[in-house]
Amino acid sequence: MFSVLKKLRETCSNSIREITNSPLLTASDLQQLHCLADSTPTLLFNNQKEQAQSLLGEAVSVYYGQGLEFEENRLYTQGDDPRFINWRLLARTGDLYSKIFRESRRPQLFVVMDRRSRMHFATRRQLKVTLAARVAAFSIYQSLAKQYAVSGVVVDDDMQWFDSALSEARAEDLLQAINAPSEPSAFTDDTNSLESILRHVQLQLKAGNVVLLISDFHDLDATCESQLFNLTRLHEVIAVCINDPAELYLPKATTLTIANESSEDIVELGTHDTAARGEYMQLHNNVQKQLLARLEQAGCQYIQLRTDEDLEPLLNGVAGE
Repeated sequence: MFSVLKKLRETCSNSIREITNSPLLTASDLQQLHCLADSTPTLLFNNQKEQAQSLLGEAVSVYYGQGLEFEENRLYTQGDDPRFINWRLLARTGDLYSKIFRESRRPQLFVVMDRRSRMHFATRRQLKVTLAARVAAFSIYQSLAKQYAVSGVVVDDDMQWFDSALSEARAEDLLQAINAPSEPSAFTDDTNSLESILRHVQLQLKAGNVVLLISDFHDLDATCESQLFNLTRLHEVIAVCINDPAELYLPKATTLTIANESSEDIVELGTHDTAARGEYMQLHNNVQKQLLARLEQAGCQYIQLRTDEDLEPLLNGVAGE
C-alpha cells in the first residue's frame, strides 16, 4: 500500500515538474496563433496618435520634418532651415516662404505583459498568464505582418525590456520571455506594483505608440490613475483584462475549503447558499465596474477575457470604444 502511494506521489511530482518546466504555449499553439493573425484582416488597434518613433516607415506622421512628402509652403520664421526656402515663390511674390515636408514614421506596438504571481492561477482550461501569452503572441504576429514595429516589457520579479523589432526573428527574445514556463508561487506582494510598471513604461516611451496592457489589473487603484492618464495622452492604450471564472462567481459545490497560507486558518464556505453566491457575484461586479470606470476615465480602450474562453472577444473588437 505504501509503495503504491509512493509511486503515485512520484508520478504526480514528475507530471507537475514537467508542466512547470514547459513553455506556456506549444509550438503548435504558436503556429495556430500565427495563422489566426495572418487571417484576421482588422487590427486590434487603429493608432491615431502622433508618431515619434525614429524608424521610418509607410505610415504618415503628423510630425513635420525632412521627409519625402511635400506638405505646404509656410511664411518663413526665424529658425527655419534656409535650405528649404522656396526661392521661386520669393521671386514671384516677394515674400519669403519655407517648404514644409511631412515625415513618414513606422508606428509601434508596445506590449506590457503581466507575469506576476496572481497571473499564475486558474480553475478552468488555462492559467491567466497562458491566456495573456496567447493575446500577446497574436498581437505581435499581427502587428509584424502589418509592418508595425514591436517592442515590450515582461514583468515578474524583474522588468525585462525588449527593443523594437521589425521581424519575427528580431522579436524572438520577446516571444520567448512572454512564453517562459510558469513557476507556481504564493500570492504575496509583488516586487513591481501596477503603478510602478505604468510609471516606468511612461518614462521609456516616446509619443505615438500603441500600448497593449495585458493583466488581471488586481492592483489598479487610485495611485495608477495619473500614470494611465499620462499614457493615454500620448499613446493609444488598450487594456486586456483577464479573469478566471472562480473570480467571477463561486463554484457549485457543497462546501469550499479555503486555507490562509500565512495564518494557517481554514474556513469552510457553503457555496450551495444562494445568498452567499449572490453576494460574492455582486462584490466582484462592483470591483469590475470600478476597474473599468478607471480605465474609461483615463481614456483606455478595454477588452475582457476569461480563462475558459478563446480569443473571440479579442477578435470581435474593443469593448468600450
